[in-house]
Amino acid sequence: MKWTSQRSPTPGRGRGQALDYQSKKRKTRREVFLERMDGLVPWERLEQRIRPVYPKAGKGRRP
Repeated sequence: MKWTSQRSPTPGRGRGQALDYQSKKRKTRREVFLERMDGLVPWERLEQRIRPVYPKAGKGRRP
């Protein structure tokens, strides 16, 4: 006989309430840091400068 749990993943809450809670959670330090970096660093220009020296697949030993 296989045992199964009758409890819901979020006891006492409906699905809608659980989703509302997730959208209101506090931002982590990591999320705040990454948002700031996205605003400060010109990623496209940085990628253009790195691309010529970045190792390419199929040319010698793996990095």
